[in-house]
Amino acid sequence: MDDINIEKDKDIIKDNNNKNKDKNIDNDWYDKLINDKNFDSKLPFNSDRLFDYLESAAEDPEHLKPFEFLGAIYEFTRAFGELSSALSMGFSDITSKVEIWRILFKKFYKNCTDLQSVMITEVMMGIHELNGENNYYLGQIKESPYYTYVSGTRTLLRLSWFLDFLRNIFKQMIYSDNAFNLCVTNAYQDVLAPRHPWLVRKGAGLALSFAPKDKKFAMKIFFSNLSSIFKYYSNFIFFLFKVFIYLLLFISFFVFILFYLFLFYSFTL
Repeated sequence: MDDINIEKDKDIIKDNNNKNKDKNIDNDWYDKLINDKNFDSKLPFNSDRLFDYLESAAEDPEHLKPFEFLGAIYEFTRAFGELSSALSMGFSDITSKVEIWRILFKKFYKNCTDLQSVMITEVMMGIHELNGENNYYLGQIKESPYYTYVSGTRTLLRLSWFLDFLRNIFKQMIYSDNAFNLCVTNAYQDVLAPRHPWLVRKGAGLALSFAPKDKKFAMKIFFSNLSSIFKYYSNFIFFLFKVFIYLLLFISFFVFILFYLFLFYSFTL
């Protein structure tokens, strides 16, 4: 039975990859995604590169471009690294989540052209809840290729929390007189702390305490062209809004479908 399920899973990925293969005319994005140099933490932060990524990813949020979306997330962590080396260490969890997605495209989804097609495949296969630690308890045996699999769906959900955290910081930077370190700690308390266990909150609080107070310095890091601050900010907020709305509808839809199938299966027993 397990062998049958494994073969069925492989067929699902193969079918989904074939459907996306016709769309995958330009493989340039994939080459950039798997190129480790583009995700090197030693590469200096570049604000123009960041907002180019955001602008490109925002063109079609219902089909999020893997390289541009993940590249933007990684670029943000570079910016925090330039603000404080302690902040860079604090956001290592974010860079690891970007790496999870890169591994998924390298090993499982070479012909998928957007993040959503990967999540749809995961939900169809019932592997969207796997986190690398609960796999055995969710039915993945050691011989399964998904025994150590980490779901892109749950990973993207957590990256969306990070984006909301950033939105909160930028909003305070533009519209309040708060020092930068207060913008960061306020955003953490509002967005991320409610989702973190006590130990993580304490560790994050310690790392964020090293954020610099000088908001002008942070502005200069994030917005090299200060005259474009409001343009960049508006585009960033618009991008976040579209992504959050889509993710909300996407996740809600599949939760509903899975619940309906569960009820249908229960009543047919």
